Amino acid sequence: MIGHQHSTGAVLMMAGLLAACGGDCDCKNIEDRIAEIDSEIIALKAPHAANHEFGGTDPINVTGLYGVLTEPQPPAVHEHNTLYYSRSEVDSILAAKTDQTAFSALDADVTLLETNSLNKSAIYSDTVEYTFTNGSVGSPFSGDIPDSVELNSDTTQIVPVVGVTLSNFSSLLKPRFFYTCEISGTSYEIRIFNADGNEVLPETVTAFDWGGVTVKISVIWTAFN
Repeated sequence: MIGHQHSTGAVLMMAGLLAACGGDCDCKNIEDRIAEIDSEIIALKAPHAANHEFGGTDPINVTGLYGVLTEPQPPAVHEHNTLYYSRSEVDSILAAKTDQTAFSALDADVTLLETNSLNKSAIYSDTVEYTFTNGSVGSPFSGDIPDSVELNSDTTQIVPVVGVTLSNFSSLLKPRFFYTCEISGTSYEIRIFNADGNEVLPETVTAFDWGGVTVKISVIWTAFN
């Protein structure tokens, strides 16, 4: 009986060797061989990652493998299509950009145009408020320039700038609305529509839940020739 402890693989190897020699083999040689096998097994179990790294005896090459690496990889050296500008090209373009002297000249021309040609002026402004009331107050809303406003003698056309805002809805969420503005001479008419495109007429205020809603209409009348 051999008084040594060996790995299972080595013991099996020893049994195979004994069987092969019919029991007449030299036990000392067998023990030496088993020791060699044990060393080989230990070597196989030892960490060997360095063998598969760059400079190792068996480096791994990911070329031809599927999947995505877990770490971002630096881009390989490559050329862009000539349709793209490089950073140096963009820097050169920006460095060559001229001063905006042309715009200064244009600004002066525009000032001259407004003063001598258009004779544009704001001649009247007004703000009015209405409260939607079922059966009596609703779209449309209209207004005029008061007769007491004297127009510039050079004025040949009157144009209003109109702004419409709504407030005092029963819910916290302000619904969407639309409005149209029709101009006739020195008068305007504004129609208010809900989000569905229905005009909020006096007789439909309650149906659309617009009771108590306030509409504020601000108008600036401008004149030019």
